[in-house]
Amino acid sequence: MSTYKLRGQTFTYRGRRVFPSYLQAGPSFFIEKSKRRMIAEDLKAALALLQA
Repeated sequence: MSTYKLRGQTFTYRGRRVFPSYLQAGPSFFIEKSKRRMIAEDLKAALALLQA
């Protein structure tokens, strides 16, 4: 299953909560603005979980 389909869902692995996120590396990071937006949204959601 593609990572972008897993985004926003809750999962556990070996008793720990995991947070699937889109990871983009390489030169395409500077090209695909929609992907950068997804990464920023994922980071914001992860930080909110840590602060809760």
